[in-house]
Amino acid sequence: SVTASAYIERGAAWFAKGDYERALADFDLAIASDPGHAGVYYNRATVRCYLQDYERAIADFTRAIQLDPHLTKAYVDRGWARSKLGDLDGVISDCDKAIELESRLALAWNNRGLARGGKGDHAGALADYNQAIKLDPRRPEFYNNRGVARLRIGDFSGAISDQTQAIKLKPDFVEAWSDRGAARQSKGDLDGALADYNQAIKLSPRFADAWFN
Repeated sequence: SVTASAYIERGAAWFAKGDYERALADFDLAIASDPGHAGVYYNRATVRCYLQDYERAIADFTRAIQLDPHLTKAYVDRGWARSKLGDLDGVISDCDKAIELESRLALAWNNRGLARGGKGDHAGALADYNQAIKLDPRRPEFYNNRGVARLRIGDFSGAISDQTQAIKLKPDFVEAWSDRGAARQSKGDLDGALADYNQAIKLSPRFADAWFN
């Protein structure tokens, strides 16, 4: 309806400004006006993720999927919300469906890799990161995630190579500096590890992982 469209557009504007409560209120009104619009449930779910209301976000993503079973991004983002609640099997299930619908969606492969790694399946995670990087080789977090998987299976040189590439793509990537430090430490290069930890701390003094490795 025209009324629902107006609320959707204003809600999107509030969201763009970072006013999530007002965006949420407008998406509530849009749904009340037109409860059959999958995109509004998706938008409201996204706002709820920003507000860290993950259970309600999952409910909205689920409703969006019921209304539009081919809304691939809803599966990917519902999986991300599920990861915040520790539901790794749910993440894998959602990413499986997203990949089935759109096999070239690099983020779905990456997110499934994270969930697999979280369950201890580092070889499965590595395979997913390989595919994510093949599809989108410009995402520094994909390389860093693969580096962590390689570290977990004892491939320290591979981990260092991936984290170096992540840093090349994003020089202020604190986690990549810290993770490369961990890989260098595991390989016995303590001077290199200290240099990387120092850089992580320099970039983000509150980055605790670098202090406690």
